[in-house]
Amino acid sequence: MRGDTTPRRAAGGGCHVSCRTLSVVALLLMLVSAGCVSEEDRVYPTKLSSIEAREALGELTRSTNFAEVISRQPLPPRRKSEETAPRERTFPFVVEVVNGRKKVRLDIVKFLELAQANDITFLAYKESLASAEESLRATLRSYRPVFGGTVSASYNFKNDSESQGINFSLSQKLPWNGSLKLATSADRSHYSSPPDRESMSLSTMLSLSLDIYLRPGGYAEWRESIIQAERNWVYSQRQFRRNRENYLINMVQLYYDTINARKSLESQNERLKKAQDAYDLVRFEYNRGRRTLTDVNVAEENLIDARQAIIDAKENYAELLDDLKLKLGIPQEYDIELVDEPLSVKPIGEIDMDEVIRKALANNPDYQTQRDRYEDRRRNFLLSLYRLRNVPHVNLSYSFPLVDESSEGYEEHNTDWSASILWSYNLDQESRKKQYRSLLQSWTIYVRDFKRQQESNVKEIRRRVRQLLNARRTLENAMRSYEAAVRKKEGAELEFDLGKIDSREMNDAINRVQSATDALNRARVSYKLAYLRFLSMLGELKIDEEGEWLK
Repeated sequence: MRGDTTPRRAAGGGCHVSCRTLSVVALLLMLVSAGCVSEEDRVYPTKLSSIEAREALGELTRSTNFAEVISRQPLPPRRKSEETAPRERTFPFVVEVVNGRKKVRLDIVKFLELAQANDITFLAYKESLASAEESLRATLRSYRPVFGGTVSASYNFKNDSESQGINFSLSQKLPWNGSLKLATSADRSHYSSPPDRESMSLSTMLSLSLDIYLRPGGYAEWRESIIQAERNWVYSQRQFRRNRENYLINMVQLYYDTINARKSLESQNERLKKAQDAYDLVRFEYNRGRRTLTDVNVAEENLIDARQAIIDAKENYAELLDDLKLKLGIPQEYDIELVDEPLSVKPIGEIDMDEVIRKALANNPDYQTQRDRYEDRRRNFLLSLYRLRNVPHVNLSYSFPLVDESSEGYEEHNTDWSASILWSYNLDQESRKKQYRSLLQSWTIYVRDFKRQQESNVKEIRRRVRQLLNARRTLENAMRSYEAAVRKKEGAELEFDLGKIDSREMNDAINRVQSATDALNRARVSYKLAYLRFLSMLGELKIDEEGEWLK
């Protein structure tokens, strides 16, 4: 109950604002400014203290920084009016005009650069990484001071009155499900109808609330969301790195498959020309009695087969070119010429299987993420066990008015606080036991699956090593087969000129050279791709923008 000693203001004296009030308002505005989102908050800092500590211990690794991995593509400017004439599409490379058709000439470096800028598959990888970054920003923002404010104004024509109000607040999330809030408000009311009167008020309040479970893991549970968001950001970086490596390797395969298809088409054209010449020669010699009708029929069959092979090779090459145009964002009416760059093949020596397994398990981003996710699951399992405990629940609430002034009356500070202790006990212990057994069983299954996954990783590493060794042996056999086919063709040409073999055997020798050439080209590409995938598995594939990683 308020006594007579309460200081009062004289009626009609207006609103008196003390120096203490001004000081509190100034302090509040400073806190509000500090709680606002600064410019540095808009750019996510690469320094994450909770991650760097684990990096130093080797428990959690980070891939290349997001800003260094990808460069954001600027959006094209929008047209200001419908009358604006559409501009011709431009490319970052030279477009030539040959025989009235536009032609784009690309080497392997420009090809990969254009693919990363326009292929929707790679763009989806970049967008997924950007989405993970935004998710981390949102989580971090929820742990920072949050500023809020409202401004209101109203007018009542019936009573001829008006009022204005302004409110500011600054809140901070605290551990153990708590919050700290600083709020201030100023209100003014004016009544024009007799008797004319006006009132003003100013208040500032500091409030604190805590909701605590008296059990272990409270702070860890509060920090879990931000820790998991940071770790998910690192996982997304690793996944982007792996996706980028696999994507570029697949694009290199598509590049050289297209070149090999073009070479095969050129060889088929040469084969068709030789088959036509052989058919004309056999017909000429048959008319002079030096060849039989069987030789003529065989030469004609070879000519028909060569023409059909040309049709199939053209269709295959056209399909590959259309796929390239779609991936690179090049119009279908354009022509593409891929530079036939030499594909370097590095010889490899003996491979120490145990050393390869050790390096792959330690450096491969996929295997690192599996181990880190195991740690995440173990941490969540412990927190789930903590939640099953029957412990007291404490709720605290405290409010302290820093300023409470009104032009109509008095100035008084009333502190308000409350506390409650709750202890809920579940009488259905059987349900609680079932939850515990379910948690324990799911954790046991996860541990078993994790161990099996580690064994599968070792199996996958051994399989990749065997693929690399088999690709090397296949390349060596293809080179020997090509050399043998060339020697047999040279001998067959001499024997055919001497009349010792017929047209069928001669055409078989030519076809064997063609098949050996195609097999050698495919073997070189397969070995190079197997070697790149082997380096990617070890975590040693260093991709650069100049294309040195392909040499």
